[in-house]
Amino acid sequence: MKKITALIICVSMAMTLLVCFAGCKNDENNGNSDNSTTTTANTDAATTTANSDNTESTDTTTESEDNQPSGNGLVELLESIYADYYEAKGIDFAALSEEQYENNNRLMELGEIIWGEDFDKLPQEEQDELSAEQEQRQSRNNKILSQLLPIAPIQELTKDGNQGGQPITYYIGADDVDFTEAVASEPMINGGYSVVLLRMGENADIETEMAKIKNNVDPGKWICQVIDPQNVVVDSVAGLIILIMTNDDGQREGIHEAFLALGE
Repeated sequence: MKKITALIICVSMAMTLLVCFAGCKNDENNGNSDNSTTTTANTDAATTTANSDNTESTDTTTESEDNQPSGNGLVELLESIYADYYEAKGIDFAALSEEQYENNNRLMELGEIIWGEDFDKLPQEEQDELSAEQEQRQSRNNKILSQLLPIAPIQELTKDGNQGGQPITYYIGADDVDFTEAVASEPMINGGYSVVLLRMGENADIETEMAKIKNNVDPGKWICQVIDPQNVVVDSVAGLIILIMTNDDGQREGIHEAFLALGE
């Protein structure tokens, strides 16, 4: 049962990874026009005045910027930071994702055969071959996972937090940081990884705002996984602030370097 459970989890992770990648590629091709994390408050509310000269007046209602995602391009910017991270490490994200997806499809098939009632009826040589293939493919998937960042969808944030009701303090620790736009990248389960990118206000004191985040963010917010405080990075470049929390040195340093390259 443990093997079956592990297989199901692995397949689920691979499917999610492929969907995330496909979404990123689609965003690159279509810009901000079909961003699933963005909701636009500018809707046409046409009101017709009865018995008038057949004229219509249209009111465009715009909600407060503090309460609405802005469609600001930070999603694409963080995607580019991730892309630069992979490029710097010589990792072909698309190829690895596709290979993992294919591996998991085959692992599903192998699991059905190996754990099926008729497996013991197969010739011993064929049983050995199937078991060896399963082990080889799982080993390869483990190596692929070790090269990829956690599955962490990017979502836009407002001063209130995310669209699911998570407060902004969950992401950056403080509710009075002077930012105009923000995005966060975190796993949907397990945690242990967080990247937040903020575009600061025109008159923001960058050093003061960085200190607010550094001093208030909670590296143990996931409970089951705690980030060493020494592994919390807060830095800035070109009016942007990034918060990186992960205990993986390679991931943290690579993302940080890709961010700093924006100022070059």
